[in-house]
This record gives sequence, C-alpha cells and structure tokens, in this order.
Amino acid sequence: MTRKHTAILAICLSALSTSAFADTPSTATSAQTVPLTQLSNGKFAVDATINGKGPFKLLVDTGAEVMVIKPEVAAACGLTVTDGNVEVQGPTGGFVPVGQANVDKASIAGITMTKPVCTVESMRMPCDGLIGAPLFNMGVVKLDLAGQTLTTYAADAFTPDKDQVALPIIFGNGRVPVVDSSIGGLDAHLEIDTGSAFPSELNGDFVDANKLRDKFTKIGKVGHTSVSGPAYSDVFDMQSLRIGGMSGASVDGQIAALFLDPRPDAPKREFDGRVGCPLLTGTVMTFDYANAKMYFEPHPSTSTPPAVVDLSDSGPPPVTPPVIAKPVAPPPSP
Repeated sequence: MTRKHTAILAICLSALSTSAFADTPSTATSAQTVPLTQLSNGKFAVDATINGKGPFKLLVDTGAEVMVIKPEVAAACGLTVTDGNVEVQGPTGGFVPVGQANVDKASIAGITMTKPVCTVESMRMPCDGLIGAPLFNMGVVKLDLAGQTLTTYAADAFTPDKDQVALPIIFGNGRVPVVDSSIGGLDAHLEIDTGSAFPSELNGDFVDANKLRDKFTKIGKVGHTSVSGPAYSDVFDMQSLRIGGMSGASVDGQIAALFLDPRPDAPKREFDGRVGCPLLTGTVMTFDYANAKMYFEPHPSTSTPPAVVDLSDSGPPPVTPPVIAKPVAPPPSP
C-alpha cells in the first residue's frame, strides 16, 4: 500500500548569533500540564496563543531555534511580515528568503514568551506552525510523548525525581539540545529533535570520516523535498543507539539512519546527527536549558521506544531534513 506522509522543515539556525535572535525573558507560572495532540505525521503539537489570538496548534520541535507560523496565522494575528530578513537552505543547496514577524507575546502552558523570534513560512504541515527554543529557553519543559502531555515549570521550581539521571546538554552556536551518545558503537554528539521525521540522521562528514557506508548495511533510500529542490539519501541500519552515554537510554534492534550527503557550502555543525521523533515517541524527556541538562526515561506504560522503520512495498516515507538558516545583510544605506 502506498503511504503518504507530510514533511516539515525543522528550522536549525546554527548560523545565527544568539544576540541577533535572543528571546526576551518570559514569565513562567508554577507547574502546568496541557495535552499534546499527535498529528497525522506522527509528531506532536501544543495549543498556543499569539498576541492574544488563538489557540493555534504549534508542533513542538526541539530542533528549532525559533517559532515558525504560517502566513494565514500571521494574518489572523494582525502581524506585519517583513520579507527577506532570513534565508533558509535545504540539503540540495540554495538559499530561499522567508518572512519574519514581530510577535509581542506568545503563551504556552503557563509560559509567556515576550518578543519571541518568529519566521513566517508556507510550510506543508498538519498544524499552524512550530515552536522551539523560544519555549524551552524560558523554563523547564517536560515532554511526555507516550502520555501526550507537556508540563512547564518555572526555572527555579523544578526538582527532578531521585532516580532521574541528568544528561548534560551541549549548546554550541545553535540553541538545540545535543547530548553525548553512541550509535552503531561509535561515540557521537546527537541532537534530540522532536521535529525530525526520521528515526535518526547522520551528517555526511561524520559518515565519511568513520567510513560508515562500508561498515553497515544499506536498507533503503529516501526521497525528500526541501526548499531548494528534491534529493535522495541512503538509509542504513546502525544496529544500536544509546542516548546520553552510559547513563542514558539504550535501544537495540534496527536503527534506521538517514545518511545525509556532505555539502561544502553548508556551515559546520556542532553535532554529528540527530535522533528524531519516531525513536522518541515512547519516552519522557525533561529539558532544563537554564542548567544545560535534560532527563531522559522510557514512559512507564511503554517498552523500548520504536526503532524499526517499515521499508517494504513502496519504500520509506519522504522526509525533509533540517534546513540551515542565516540572516540576510541589510541593503546599504542610500
């Protein structure tokens, strides 16, 4: 049977300085839990208000540095969209400009974000947009994907359970959670990316440096469409994954990894790959950005997180790997 999947661009603004896209501090109340909605693409969205309008469903994307909304949402909120302030680059090369909007306030689960960075894009997704670092920067956020809930805490109000083990988060130029991990028995810095459609992805330079194509079995090929055109990537079985080193969670079995081709025009990334939503769905993750820590555990009602991707019949689903975004230099003064 032919399967149809909706792809989504997970925005990764690693080329931007934090000063250029800094979020103004928000207010966070005591712990508040709200439901998550699982979308038709398997990812999860939360209700949000923007400038008092809404609610709008925003995909919760730990791999995104900004908030992204569709043009119709911007119009409903009365936002002025400035064209060409930011460009995004897909895996096939080429930069495409997108709009940017000045949002006064956005609220999710008791956290109010003041002046969050927001881009406006016509994106194929079964929701109104996505939210990333602007939310996670403002407090402690717990994602129970199996239980389909999101809980927020004020930064000074969260106390981990005594049996929870903290995993250090590595923050480089990008404001995305990266943890020391291993995949296929190889040490790797892996981004935890709830906005990624594939179980795992490995950057081309990491693949080539470790000669992974010679060491692991190819199990398929994926077609993906990006802002700059179509491309194809091979899928390999990496056999094992451990998130967070010896103290983290371990998954054995088929670990389908998308091998991204190296691109000489892409900026150097400070991580080797990412773990995507299909492998994270059976987990509970708590992100404490202020203290550069996260807590990762299986949900009590689930077994090992799903690791197998069906590559039979029509082959793997089309996915859209993350794009790189960068600021556009303003035109010279007349």
